[in-house]
Amino acid sequence: MSLSRDISYQSLYWCLGSSIISGLFYYGYYRRSSFMNILKNVKVFQINNDLIAELNNSNDCTLPYSAVIGIVESESKTIRGCYNTAVDGVVQNILLKEHKTEWNSFTKEWIDKVRILSTKQHVEPFSLVDKSDVKVHVCDVLKAENLKLSTIYDLYEPSPSSITQGVIDFVAGDRVRGMETVEEMLLIGTKLVGVGQIVLTDGKHISLKCPSQPGLRYILSSDSISDLIEVEKHAGSIYKGFSIFFALISITFMSYWLYKWYRLYKIENSYNTLMYENTVENACSVCLYQPRSVVILPCGHVCSCKSCTEQLSLCPICRTVIERYVPIYNS
Repeated sequence: MSLSRDISYQSLYWCLGSSIISGLFYYGYYRRSSFMNILKNVKVFQINNDLIAELNNSNDCTLPYSAVIGIVESESKTIRGCYNTAVDGVVQNILLKEHKTEWNSFTKEWIDKVRILSTKQHVEPFSLVDKSDVKVHVCDVLKAENLKLSTIYDLYEPSPSSITQGVIDFVAGDRVRGMETVEEMLLIGTKLVGVGQIVLTDGKHISLKCPSQPGLRYILSSDSISDLIEVEKHAGSIYKGFSIFFALISITFMSYWLYKWYRLYKIENSYNTLMYENTVENACSVCLYQPRSVVILPCGHVCSCKSCTEQLSLCPICRTVIERYVPIYNS
C-alpha cells in the first residue's frame, strides 16, 4: 500500500498557489509600509534662502530625498486652454474617451465600458515659488506620481441612434453610446508639494528631479505630506488584509492535506501491522520464513512449509512419524 498512489496533491497545489499570492500581497504591503515610513521622515522645506543654505551645507549641494512646498509659476510661456480659453497652465492633457456598452455572455447583461481613444500632452517648463525670490525648477514632470490635473472642460456627445443601428448593435453585442472630450491642466497658481531629489547648481539654481536611489518615488501632489502618508497607510492596509486572507487559505489547504496524509498514514500503518502479524502467525515453525503450506498426516498438523516438510521425518509439533503430507492453499 503506497501513500503516493492514494493521496491527492490538489490541496497541496492550492496551498502553494495561495502562498504565492499571499507573498505577492505581502511584498506590496512591505513596499507601501516602507515608503510610508520614509515619507514620515522626509524633511519639508519652504522655498527661501534657508533652502539654499541647507543645500550649500549638504554633500554635493544635493538633498537626496526631501520635500518642498510652493506655487506653480511658468518659466517662459503658458499653455492656453484649447476648449476653455479662459485659463492658463503649464501641463495640458486632452483625452478622447469612447463610452460603449458590451454584452457579457457570462453574466447575461450589458456592461458599460470606457475606452481612451487618444491622449495629447503638452508641458511647459515651470517652477515652484514662495514669497521670496527663490525658485525651484521642476524636472521630469510626466515621471512624477500623484499629479492631479484640474478638469477645465468636459463634453459628452451621445452617438446618433436609429432603429436599424440599434438592431445591428444588439446583434453584434457592442453598442457605442457616445464620445467624451476632457481637457485637464495644471493651472498657474496651484499649490504643490514636490518630493524628490533637490539639487543646487551654480550656487543659485535649484532643481527638483527624480531621486537617484532605488525604491524612492518622485511625487508632485496638491495634497499635503500627511495626506500622502494616509494614502500609503490605507493602501498598505489593503495589501496586508489580502495577504492575511490568502495566508489563511493556504494554511487551511495545508491543514487539510496534512490531515488526509496522516489519516492515510495510519491506515497504511495498520494494514502493514496486520499483514506482519498474519505473516508471523502463519510462518513455518521450522524455517520461520515461508508460510505454512502443507497438512502433515496422519497427525493432521499444519505447521511447516513444503520445503521443510520434505526434509523432516517427524512432525515438529507431536513428533509423529510423517507418512505423507497434503498441500493447502491460502486464499
